[in-house]
Amino acid sequence: MLFFVSGLQLRLQLRLQLRLQLQLRLQLRLQLRLQLRLQLRLQLRLQLRLQLRLRLRLRLRLRLRLRLRLRLRLRLRLRLRLRLRLQLRLQLRLQLRLQLHLQQQLQPHSQRC
Repeated sequence: MLFFVSGLQLRLQLRLQLRLQLQLRLQLRLQLRLQLRLQLRLQLRLQLRLQLRLRLRLRLRLRLRLRLRLRLRLRLRLRLRLRLRLQLRLQLRLQLRLQLHLQQQLQPHSQRC
């Protein structure tokens, strides 16, 4: 028995196939969009994490540098203080010696002996 397909049935099948193809294309587009969105979100998250890490590292470096600077300043201050103290001591000693020497010179010879 031969099976004859009418032109109307062919048209309907073609329309149905076209609709299915369109639906598939739309689904594929939607899936691609969703995948792209997800990828973008993940990339953004990763970038943000990296930026945060970099910022934290920079902050830590800056803090360390500041600490080092402060330590150096303190050391320099201490050294300066010590130098000043030593200089003052030396000056006082010299002054005392000079005074003693001048006093001895001003005293008569008989009192020295």
